[in-house]
Amino acid sequence: MEAILGLCSNSYSDLIPGLSGSIDSIKVGNNRDAVGKLDVANDKPLDSEDLFFEGGKQSPVAVEDNDLADLTTLALAITISLV
Repeated sequence: MEAILGLCSNSYSDLIPGLSGSIDSIKVGNNRDAVGKLDVANDKPLDSEDLFFEGGKQSPVAVEDNDLADLTTLALAITISLV
């Protein structure tokens, strides 16, 4: 379980630059770039859940993963509407 949590932590750490970068892209009007960054971020919570499933473990962060997936999906939909 600790190994899976470590991989999830790394995945979430990888998420931060992409989300920050998408905000920077929107600020300068590069909405297509922002969409690309948000699209990548949108898969990260699902990656974490997949790791637990494949490891035969119940995810202790399923609620958080689902919340993050919902928020990134919403951000992606809004940003797509700007393109």
